[in-house]
Amino acid sequence: MDWAGTYEGVLPCADCTGIKTTIVLNNDNTYFKTSGYLDEEENVFDEKGTFEWNNTGSVITLIHDSGSHQYQVGENKLILLDINGNKIAGDLAENYILRKNKELHTFLYKFGIKRNLLLLTSSNRN
Repeated sequence: MDWAGTYEGVLPCADCTGIKTTIVLNNDNTYFKTSGYLDEEENVFDEKGTFEWNNTGSVITLIHDSGSHQYQVGENKLILLDINGNKIAGDLAENYILRKNKELHTFLYKFGIKRNLLLLTSSNRN
């Protein structure tokens, strides 16, 4: 599976319209994550760190000073897992998926751009 790349989507938010999230996974097990509230473009949060694979090679844990998050890795997608490492079920389950954006990944690395991914990808949303 070709897992390295740039993933993006809008994750659900309890008190806002959504959290635009972009994650870049690198072959050296490092990542860069940008997230921000859709209603507040000035509040963009950047995070970088390392990630580890679980024993089955299907789940990664993003490791950062502020905590960790787990994602199931699928073909061209990352699925955010709950705090216990389980898939989120129910009507909103589909909203916890970040999709791979191959064109954006190529652009970002060709030009060395690693900040403000939210602004660069905002035109790609439906």
